[in-house]
Amino acid sequence: MVTTVLPVREDDAAPSTRGLVADRIAMVALFVFACGWFSWGIKTPSLWRDEVVTATMVSGSPIAIFDVVHHHFDRVHFVYYELMWAWTQVFGTSEVSLRAPSLVAMAITAVVVFVVARRYVSWLGAMCAGLVYVLLPSSTRYAQEARSTAFIVAGVAIATWLMLRAVETRNNRYWVAYILLMSGLCFLNLLVPLALIPHAAYLYRKVTVRTLALLWAPVFAASAFVALISVHQRGQVAWIPGPSLEQLLLGFGSLAGGALPALVVAIGVLGTVVWTAVGRRWNEVGWILAGLLIPFALLAVSYVKPMFVPRYVMFVAFFAALAMVIAAARIHVALPVVAVVAVLVLGWPNQTLLRTPASHNEDFRAAAAFLQAQTTRDDAIVYATPTIRMGLDYYAPKGLPAADPLAVPARDGLLPGNAPCAADSTAAFARVWSLVLVRTADVECTSGKHLVSRRYFGTLVLNLYE
Repeated sequence: MVTTVLPVREDDAAPSTRGLVADRIAMVALFVFACGWFSWGIKTPSLWRDEVVTATMVSGSPIAIFDVVHHHFDRVHFVYYELMWAWTQVFGTSEVSLRAPSLVAMAITAVVVFVVARRYVSWLGAMCAGLVYVLLPSSTRYAQEARSTAFIVAGVAIATWLMLRAVETRNNRYWVAYILLMSGLCFLNLLVPLALIPHAAYLYRKVTVRTLALLWAPVFAASAFVALISVHQRGQVAWIPGPSLEQLLLGFGSLAGGALPALVVAIGVLGTVVWTAVGRRWNEVGWILAGLLIPFALLAVSYVKPMFVPRYVMFVAFFAALAMVIAAARIHVALPVVAVVAVLVLGWPNQTLLRTPASHNEDFRAAAAFLQAQTTRDDAIVYATPTIRMGLDYYAPKGLPAADPLAVPARDGLLPGNAPCAADSTAAFARVWSLVLVRTADVECTSGKHLVSRRYFGTLVLNLYE
Protein backbone atom coordinates (compact mmCIF):
# COMPACT_ATOMS: atom_id res chain seq x y z
CA MET A 1 0.00 0.00 0.00
CA VAL A 2 1.29 3.45 -0.90
CA THR A 3 0.55 6.05 1.74
CA THR A 4 1.48 9.60 2.59
CA VAL A 5 0.79 11.61 5.67
CA LEU A 6 -1.47 14.60 5.96
CA PRO A 7 -0.04 18.08 5.40
CA VAL A 8 1.49 19.64 8.48
CA ARG A 9 -0.50 22.38 10.15
CA GLU A 10 0.97 25.81 9.73
CA ASP A 11 0.46 26.79 13.37
CA ASP A 12 2.19 23.86 15.09
CA ALA A 13 4.02 21.01 13.44
CA ALA A 14 4.19 18.97 16.67
CA PRO A 15 1.49 19.99 19.15
CA SER A 16 2.70 20.31 22.70
CA THR A 17 1.04 18.60 25.63
CA ARG A 18 -0.59 21.92 26.44
CA GLY A 19 -1.91 22.11 22.88
CA LEU A 20 -3.38 18.63 23.06
CA VAL A 21 -5.10 19.45 26.34
CA ALA A 22 -6.50 22.65 24.81
CA ASP A 23 -7.83 20.65 21.86
CA ARG A 24 -9.57 18.18 24.15
CA ILE A 25 -11.11 20.95 26.19
CA ALA A 26 -12.33 22.56 22.97
CA MET A 27 -13.86 19.26 21.83
CA VAL A 28 -15.76 18.85 25.09
CA ALA A 29 -16.85 22.50 25.07
CA LEU A 30 -18.04 22.24 21.47
CA PHE A 31 -19.99 19.05 22.21
CA VAL A 32 -21.66 20.60 25.27
CA PHE A 33 -22.51 23.78 23.38
CA ALA A 34 -23.92 21.81 20.46
CA CYS A 35 -26.10 19.72 22.77
CA GLY A 36 -27.38 22.86 24.46
CA TRP A 37 -27.99 24.67 21.17
CA PHE A 38 -29.84 21.75 19.63
CA SER A 39 -31.83 21.21 22.85
CA TRP A 40 -33.26 24.72 22.63
CA GLY A 41 -36.86 24.32 21.54
CA ILE A 42 -36.60 20.60 20.82
CA LYS A 43 -40.01 19.97 22.42
CA THR A 44 -41.78 22.81 20.63
CA PRO A 45 -42.34 21.42 17.11
CA SER A 46 -44.82 18.57 16.79
CA LEU A 47 -43.57 15.31 15.37
CA TRP A 48 -44.11 15.43 11.61
CA ARG A 49 -45.38 12.48 9.58
CA ASP A 50 -42.03 10.71 9.13
CA GLU A 51 -41.28 11.07 12.84
CA VAL A 52 -44.75 9.78 13.65
CA VAL A 53 -43.94 6.64 11.66
CA THR A 54 -40.82 6.21 13.81
CA ALA A 55 -42.90 6.60 17.00
CA THR A 56 -45.48 4.12 15.77
CA MET A 57 -42.94 1.54 14.61
CA VAL A 58 -41.00 1.48 17.88
CA SER A 59 -44.23 1.00 19.84
CA GLY A 60 -44.35 -2.62 18.62
CA SER A 61 -41.99 -5.55 19.06
CA PRO A 62 -38.82 -6.13 16.98
CA ILE A 63 -40.57 -9.01 15.22
CA ALA A 64 -43.56 -6.79 14.44
CA ILE A 65 -41.23 -4.13 13.02
CA PHE A 66 -39.64 -6.75 10.76
CA ASP A 67 -43.07 -7.96 9.66
CA VAL A 68 -44.18 -4.47 8.67
CA VAL A 69 -41.03 -3.49 6.77
CA HIS A 70 -40.91 -6.88 5.07
CA HIS A 71 -44.50 -6.89 3.85
CA HIS A 72 -45.42 -3.22 3.56
CA PHE A 73 -42.91 -0.35 3.62
CA ASP A 74 -39.58 1.11 4.84
CA ARG A 75 -37.19 -1.80 4.40
CA VAL A 76 -34.47 0.83 3.99
CA HIS A 77 -35.20 2.02 7.55
CA PHE A 78 -35.38 -1.37 9.24
CA VAL A 79 -32.04 -1.05 11.08
CA TYR A 80 -32.91 2.46 12.27
CA TYR A 81 -36.26 1.31 13.65
CA GLU A 82 -34.66 -1.57 15.52
CA LEU A 83 -32.02 0.74 17.01
CA MET A 84 -34.71 3.19 18.06
CA TRP A 85 -36.80 0.35 19.51
CA ALA A 86 -33.88 -0.58 21.79
CA TRP A 87 -33.42 3.07 22.77
CA THR A 88 -37.09 3.64 23.59
CA GLN A 89 -37.24 0.53 25.77
CA VAL A 90 -35.01 2.43 28.16
CA PHE A 91 -35.94 6.07 27.58
CA GLY A 92 -39.55 5.95 26.39
CA THR A 93 -41.27 7.42 23.35
CA SER A 94 -41.65 11.08 24.28
CA GLU A 95 -40.73 13.68 21.68
CA VAL A 96 -37.46 14.45 23.48
CA SER A 97 -36.56 10.77 23.80
CA LEU A 98 -37.27 10.08 20.13
CA ARG A 99 -35.17 13.05 19.01
CA ALA A 100 -32.33 12.79 21.52
CA PRO A 101 -30.23 10.26 19.53
CA SER A 102 -30.26 12.62 16.53
CA LEU A 103 -29.25 15.50 18.76
CA VAL A 104 -26.25 13.61 20.13
CA ALA A 105 -25.27 12.44 16.64
CA MET A 106 -25.21 16.00 15.30
CA ALA A 107 -23.19 17.18 18.32
CA ILE A 108 -20.66 14.41 17.68
CA THR A 109 -20.44 15.52 14.04
CA ALA A 110 -19.52 19.03 15.18
CA VAL A 111 -16.64 17.57 17.22
CA VAL A 112 -15.42 15.60 14.19
CA VAL A 113 -15.51 18.81 12.14
CA PHE A 114 -13.19 20.36 14.76
CA VAL A 115 -10.85 17.35 14.76
CA VAL A 116 -10.52 17.25 10.97
CA ALA A 117 -10.17 21.02 10.66
CA ARG A 118 -7.46 20.99 13.35
CA ARG A 119 -5.21 19.10 10.95
CA TYR A 120 -5.14 22.18 8.74
CA VAL A 121 -5.71 25.26 10.88
CA SER A 122 -5.23 26.68 14.34
CA TRP A 123 -7.29 25.91 17.44
CA LEU A 124 -9.42 29.00 16.80
CA GLY A 125 -10.01 28.14 13.15
CA ALA A 126 -11.02 24.58 13.99
CA MET A 127 -13.37 25.77 16.70
CA CYS A 128 -14.98 28.18 14.23
CA ALA A 129 -15.44 25.33 11.73
CA GLY A 130 -17.28 23.33 14.39
CA LEU A 131 -19.40 26.33 15.34
CA VAL A 132 -20.30 27.04 11.71
CA TYR A 133 -21.56 23.49 11.42
CA VAL A 134 -23.58 23.74 14.64
CA LEU A 135 -25.08 27.11 13.68
CA LEU A 136 -26.28 26.05 10.24
CA PRO A 137 -30.09 25.90 10.51
CA SER A 138 -30.04 22.57 8.67
CA SER A 139 -27.99 21.04 11.50
CA THR A 140 -30.62 22.13 14.00
CA ARG A 141 -33.41 20.81 11.80
CA TYR A 142 -32.05 17.29 11.67
CA ALA A 143 -30.73 17.30 15.23
CA GLN A 144 -34.35 17.79 16.28
CA GLU A 145 -35.83 15.05 14.11
CA ALA A 146 -36.55 11.42 15.01
CA ARG A 147 -35.21 10.01 11.76
CA SER A 148 -31.92 8.50 10.60
CA THR A 149 -30.46 11.59 8.88
CA ALA A 150 -28.30 12.65 11.82
CA PHE A 151 -27.00 9.10 12.28
CA ILE A 152 -25.86 9.02 8.67
CA VAL A 153 -24.18 12.43 8.88
CA ALA A 154 -22.30 11.47 12.05
CA GLY A 155 -21.34 8.12 10.55
CA VAL A 156 -19.90 9.65 7.38
CA ALA A 157 -18.00 12.23 9.45
CA ILE A 158 -16.49 9.56 11.69
CA ALA A 159 -15.67 7.35 8.71
CA THR A 160 -13.87 10.29 7.09
CA TRP A 161 -11.80 10.74 10.24
CA LEU A 162 -11.02 7.01 10.31
CA MET A 163 -9.79 7.26 6.71
CA LEU A 164 -7.51 10.16 7.59
CA ARG A 165 -6.14 8.30 10.60
CA ALA A 166 -5.59 5.14 8.57
CA VAL A 167 -3.42 7.01 6.07
CA GLU A 168 -1.74 9.08 8.74
CA THR A 169 -0.82 6.17 11.06
CA ARG A 170 -0.67 3.29 8.52
CA ASN A 171 -2.65 1.27 11.06
CA ASN A 172 -4.94 -1.27 9.42
CA ARG A 173 -7.30 -1.26 12.39
CA TYR A 174 -8.56 2.11 11.21
CA TRP A 175 -9.22 0.66 7.76
CA VAL A 176 -11.22 -2.20 9.26
CA ALA A 177 -13.29 0.25 11.29
CA TYR A 178 -13.74 2.42 8.18
CA ILE A 179 -15.01 -0.49 6.08
CA LEU A 180 -17.38 -1.71 8.79
CA LEU A 181 -18.79 1.75 9.44
CA MET A 182 -19.29 2.74 5.80
CA SER A 183 -20.86 -0.63 4.99
CA GLY A 184 -23.13 -0.42 8.03
CA LEU A 185 -24.28 3.07 7.09
CA CYS A 186 -25.65 1.68 3.83
CA PHE A 187 -28.30 -0.09 5.91
CA LEU A 188 -29.48 3.35 6.98
CA ASN A 189 -29.21 5.00 3.56
CA LEU A 190 -28.30 3.22 0.34
CA LEU A 191 -26.91 6.51 -1.08
CA VAL A 192 -24.02 6.51 1.40
CA PRO A 193 -21.53 5.44 -1.35
CA LEU A 194 -21.81 9.01 -2.67
CA ALA A 195 -19.66 9.99 0.31
CA LEU A 196 -16.84 8.06 -1.35
CA ILE A 197 -16.41 10.92 -3.83
CA PRO A 198 -14.34 13.08 -1.43
CA HIS A 199 -12.73 9.95 -0.01
CA ALA A 200 -11.60 8.97 -3.49
CA ALA A 201 -10.17 12.45 -4.04
CA TYR A 202 -8.20 12.19 -0.80
CA LEU A 203 -6.93 8.65 -1.41
CA TYR A 204 -5.87 9.38 -5.00
CA ARG A 205 -2.20 8.35 -5.30
CA LYS A 206 -2.11 7.49 -1.59
CA VAL A 207 -3.36 3.94 -1.97
CA THR A 208 -3.35 1.51 -4.87
CA VAL A 209 -6.38 0.72 -7.02
CA ARG A 210 -6.37 -2.80 -5.56
CA THR A 211 -6.55 -1.38 -2.05
CA LEU A 212 -9.43 0.88 -3.01
CA ALA A 213 -11.29 -2.09 -4.45
CA LEU A 214 -10.82 -4.00 -1.20
CA LEU A 215 -11.93 -1.01 0.85
CA TRP A 216 -15.02 -0.18 -1.14
CA ALA A 217 -16.28 -3.54 -2.35
CA PRO A 218 -18.13 -4.20 0.96
CA VAL A 219 -19.64 -0.71 0.85
CA PHE A 220 -21.03 -1.08 -2.66
CA ALA A 221 -22.14 -4.63 -1.88
CA ALA A 222 -24.08 -3.43 1.18
CA SER A 223 -25.70 -0.61 -0.78
CA ALA A 224 -26.62 -2.96 -3.62
CA PHE A 225 -28.11 -5.45 -1.16
CA VAL A 226 -30.31 -2.78 0.43
CA ALA A 227 -31.39 -1.57 -3.02
CA LEU A 228 -32.20 -5.13 -4.07
CA ILE A 229 -34.36 -5.98 -1.06
CA SER A 230 -36.13 -2.62 -1.30
CA VAL A 231 -36.82 -2.56 -5.04
CA HIS A 232 -40.41 -3.77 -4.59
CA GLN A 233 -41.09 -0.76 -2.35
CA ARG A 234 -39.75 1.81 -4.80
CA GLY A 235 -43.21 3.33 -4.98
CA GLN A 236 -42.44 5.01 -1.65
CA VAL A 237 -40.17 7.47 -3.48
CA ALA A 238 -42.50 7.96 -6.44
CA TRP A 239 -43.32 11.42 -5.11
CA ILE A 240 -39.78 12.72 -5.83
CA PRO A 241 -39.81 14.99 -8.93
CA GLY A 242 -37.39 14.66 -11.78
CA PRO A 243 -34.08 16.57 -11.73
CA SER A 244 -33.83 20.24 -12.66
CA LEU A 245 -31.56 23.24 -12.11
CA GLU A 246 -34.18 24.78 -9.82
CA GLN A 247 -34.16 21.60 -7.73
CA LEU A 248 -30.39 21.80 -7.41
CA LEU A 249 -30.47 25.42 -6.21
CA LEU A 250 -33.27 24.69 -3.75
CA GLY A 251 -31.33 21.64 -2.63
CA PHE A 252 -28.23 23.66 -1.75
CA GLY A 253 -30.44 26.08 0.17
CA SER A 254 -31.98 23.19 2.04
CA LEU A 255 -28.59 21.70 2.88
CA ALA A 256 -27.62 24.98 4.56
CA GLY A 257 -31.03 25.55 6.11
CA GLY A 258 -32.13 28.63 4.14
CA ALA A 259 -31.20 30.99 1.34
CA LEU A 260 -29.14 33.42 3.42
CA PRO A 261 -27.08 30.76 5.27
CA ALA A 262 -26.54 29.10 1.89
CA LEU A 263 -25.22 32.42 0.55
CA VAL A 264 -22.68 32.59 3.39
CA VAL A 265 -21.57 29.03 2.69
CA ALA A 266 -21.35 29.73 -1.04
CA ILE A 267 -19.15 32.80 -0.49
CA GLY A 268 -16.91 30.85 1.88
CA VAL A 269 -16.62 27.90 -0.48
CA LEU A 270 -15.95 30.16 -3.47
CA GLY A 271 -13.18 31.85 -1.49
CA THR A 272 -11.69 28.45 -0.71
CA VAL A 273 -11.80 27.44 -4.38
CA VAL A 274 -9.96 30.63 -5.40
CA TRP A 275 -7.44 30.25 -2.56
CA THR A 276 -6.84 26.64 -3.51
CA ALA A 277 -6.48 27.37 -7.21
CA VAL A 278 -4.15 30.34 -6.75
CA GLY A 279 -1.92 28.47 -4.31
CA ARG A 280 -2.22 25.17 -6.19
CA ARG A 281 -3.34 23.46 -3.01
CA TRP A 282 -5.54 20.86 -4.68
CA ASN A 283 -3.54 18.01 -3.19
CA GLU A 284 -4.02 19.51 0.24
CA VAL A 285 -7.71 20.46 0.47
CA GLY A 286 -9.14 19.51 -2.91
CA TRP A 287 -10.70 16.38 -1.42
CA ILE A 288 -12.82 18.52 0.90
CA LEU A 289 -14.07 20.57 -2.04
CA ALA A 290 -14.85 17.30 -3.82
CA GLY A 291 -17.40 16.65 -1.08
CA LEU A 292 -19.44 19.51 -2.48
CA LEU A 293 -19.86 17.58 -5.74
CA ILE A 294 -22.11 15.05 -4.00
CA PRO A 295 -25.38 16.91 -4.73
CA PHE A 296 -24.42 17.04 -8.42
CA ALA A 297 -23.79 13.29 -8.35
CA LEU A 298 -27.19 12.76 -6.75
CA LEU A 299 -28.73 14.93 -9.45
CA ALA A 300 -27.08 12.71 -12.07
CA VAL A 301 -28.49 9.61 -10.36
CA SER A 302 -31.89 11.26 -10.49
CA TYR A 303 -31.87 11.18 -14.28
CA VAL A 304 -32.05 7.40 -13.96
CA LYS A 305 -34.32 7.31 -10.89
CA PRO A 306 -35.53 10.55 -9.26
CA MET A 307 -33.84 10.58 -5.85
CA PHE A 308 -32.88 14.23 -5.39
CA VAL A 309 -33.92 14.88 -1.79
CA PRO A 310 -31.35 17.07 0.03
CA ARG A 311 -31.69 15.30 3.38
CA TYR A 312 -30.54 12.06 1.72
CA VAL A 313 -27.06 13.61 1.40
CA MET A 314 -27.09 15.93 4.39
CA PHE A 315 -23.50 14.83 5.09
CA VAL A 316 -22.47 17.39 2.44
CA ALA A 317 -22.80 20.03 5.20
CA PHE A 318 -19.87 18.37 6.99
CA PHE A 319 -17.59 19.05 4.02
CA ALA A 320 -19.08 22.51 3.46
CA ALA A 321 -18.24 23.64 7.01
CA LEU A 322 -14.66 22.46 6.57
CA ALA A 323 -14.28 24.02 3.12
CA MET A 324 -15.51 27.48 4.02
CA VAL A 325 -13.39 27.86 7.17
CA ILE A 326 -10.03 26.25 6.35
CA ALA A 327 -9.08 28.78 3.68
CA ALA A 328 -10.50 31.65 5.75
CA ALA A 329 -8.35 30.68 8.73
CA ARG A 330 -5.23 30.44 6.61
CA ILE A 331 -5.86 33.82 4.97
CA HIS A 332 -6.54 35.77 8.18
CA VAL A 333 -7.22 34.74 11.75
CA ALA A 334 -10.33 36.93 11.95
CA LEU A 335 -12.13 35.53 8.89
CA PRO A 336 -13.39 32.32 10.55
CA VAL A 337 -14.92 34.42 13.31
CA VAL A 338 -16.63 36.53 10.65
CA ALA A 339 -17.98 33.32 9.11
CA VAL A 340 -19.43 32.20 12.46
CA VAL A 341 -21.08 35.57 13.05
CA ALA A 342 -22.46 35.66 9.49
CA VAL A 343 -24.00 32.19 9.77
CA LEU A 344 -25.49 33.05 13.16
CA VAL A 345 -26.94 36.41 12.15
CA LEU A 346 -28.22 35.47 8.70
CA GLY A 347 -29.48 32.11 9.91
CA TRP A 348 -31.20 33.52 13.02
CA PRO A 349 -34.67 33.91 11.44
CA ASN A 350 -34.54 30.28 10.33
CA GLN A 351 -33.28 29.17 13.73
CA THR A 352 -36.19 30.82 15.51
CA LEU A 353 -38.64 29.50 12.92
CA LEU A 354 -37.40 25.97 13.58
CA ARG A 355 -38.45 26.37 17.21
CA THR A 356 -42.09 27.11 16.36
CA PRO A 357 -44.90 24.53 16.74
CA ALA A 358 -45.53 23.86 13.05
CA SER A 359 -41.93 24.09 11.82
CA HIS A 360 -41.77 20.34 11.19
CA ASN A 361 -44.54 20.45 8.58
CA GLU A 362 -47.61 18.95 10.30
CA ASP A 363 -48.65 20.14 13.76
CA PHE A 364 -50.33 16.95 14.94
CA ARG A 365 -50.18 18.08 18.57
CA ALA A 366 -52.33 21.16 17.99
CA ALA A 367 -54.72 19.26 15.71
CA ALA A 368 -55.24 16.56 18.35
CA ALA A 369 -55.85 19.16 21.07
CA PHE A 370 -58.36 20.99 18.89
CA LEU A 371 -60.27 17.83 18.00
CA GLN A 372 -60.36 16.66 21.59
CA ALA A 373 -61.98 19.96 22.55
CA GLN A 374 -64.33 20.32 19.58
CA THR A 375 -65.57 16.84 18.64
CA THR A 376 -68.35 14.79 20.22
CA ARG A 377 -69.63 11.22 19.96
CA ASP A 378 -72.00 12.35 17.21
CA ASP A 379 -69.07 13.36 15.00
CA ALA A 380 -66.94 11.27 12.66
CA ILE A 381 -63.29 11.68 11.66
CA VAL A 382 -61.88 10.41 8.39
CA TYR A 383 -58.18 10.33 7.59
CA ALA A 384 -56.72 10.74 4.11
CA THR A 385 -53.68 8.57 4.93
CA PRO A 386 -52.70 6.07 7.64
CA THR A 387 -49.83 8.37 8.64
CA ILE A 388 -52.28 11.11 9.64
CA ARG A 389 -54.07 8.68 11.90
CA MET A 390 -50.72 7.67 13.41
CA GLY A 391 -50.07 11.32 14.27
CA LEU A 392 -53.42 11.78 15.96
CA ASP A 393 -53.03 8.47 17.81
CA TYR A 394 -49.64 9.58 19.15
CA TYR A 395 -50.96 12.84 20.59
CA ALA A 396 -54.32 11.41 21.65
CA PRO A 397 -53.35 7.92 22.85
CA LYS A 398 -56.72 7.38 24.57
CA GLY A 399 -58.57 8.23 21.38
CA LEU A 400 -60.71 11.16 20.30
CA PRO A 401 -64.39 11.62 21.24
CA ALA A 402 -65.47 11.29 17.61
CA ALA A 403 -65.94 7.99 15.80
CA ASP A 404 -63.57 6.70 13.13
CA PRO A 405 -65.81 4.89 10.63
CA LEU A 406 -63.03 4.03 8.16
CA ALA A 407 -60.51 2.60 10.63
CA VAL A 408 -59.07 -0.89 10.15
CA PRO A 409 -57.86 -2.50 13.41
CA ALA A 410 -54.12 -1.89 13.69
CA ARG A 411 -52.00 -5.02 13.72
CA ASP A 412 -49.67 -4.86 16.73
CA GLY A 413 -50.35 -1.12 16.84
CA LEU A 414 -48.04 -0.64 13.88
CA LEU A 415 -50.17 -0.47 10.78
CA PRO A 416 -53.36 1.56 11.02
CA GLY A 417 -55.13 1.92 7.71
CA ASN A 418 -58.33 3.01 6.00
CA ALA A 419 -61.26 0.78 5.16
CA PRO A 420 -62.99 1.25 1.79
CA CYS A 421 -65.02 4.45 1.66
CA ALA A 422 -68.65 3.40 1.19
CA ALA A 423 -71.37 5.90 0.29
CA ASP A 424 -73.07 5.53 3.66
CA SER A 425 -69.90 5.42 5.76
CA THR A 426 -70.56 8.81 7.37
CA ALA A 427 -74.28 9.31 6.66
CA ALA A 428 -75.30 8.67 10.28
CA PHE A 429 -73.04 11.38 11.69
CA ALA A 430 -74.06 15.00 12.21
CA ARG A 431 -70.60 16.34 11.43
CA VAL A 432 -67.65 14.85 9.58
CA TRP A 433 -64.09 16.05 10.18
CA SER A 434 -61.66 15.29 7.38
CA LEU A 435 -57.88 15.36 7.87
CA VAL A 436 -55.70 15.69 4.78
CA LEU A 437 -52.27 16.99 3.85
CA VAL A 438 -51.73 20.14 1.81
CA ARG A 439 -51.75 19.40 -1.92
CA THR A 440 -53.53 16.06 -1.46
CA ALA A 441 -57.13 15.25 -2.31
CA ASP A 442 -59.81 15.27 0.38
CA VAL A 443 -61.46 12.05 1.49
CA GLU A 444 -64.61 11.52 -0.58
CA CYS A 445 -66.65 10.22 2.35
CA THR A 446 -68.93 13.11 3.23
CA SER A 447 -72.30 11.72 2.07
CA GLY A 448 -73.51 14.93 0.46
CA LYS A 449 -72.50 17.18 3.36
CA HIS A 450 -71.15 20.68 2.74
CA LEU A 451 -67.80 22.13 3.71
CA VAL A 452 -68.36 24.69 6.50
CA SER A 453 -64.84 25.37 7.80
CA ARG A 454 -61.16 24.72 7.12
CA ARG A 455 -58.25 25.02 9.54
CA TYR A 456 -54.54 24.58 8.95
CA PHE A 457 -52.12 22.96 11.38
CA GLY A 458 -48.90 23.45 9.49
CA THR A 459 -49.31 21.36 6.35
CA LEU A 460 -52.14 19.38 7.95
CA VAL A 461 -55.60 20.51 6.81
CA LEU A 462 -58.74 19.94 8.90
CA ASN A 463 -62.03 20.24 7.02
CA LEU A 464 -65.45 20.21 8.67
CA TYR A 465 -68.52 19.00 6.80
CA GLU A 466 -72.12 19.31 7.98
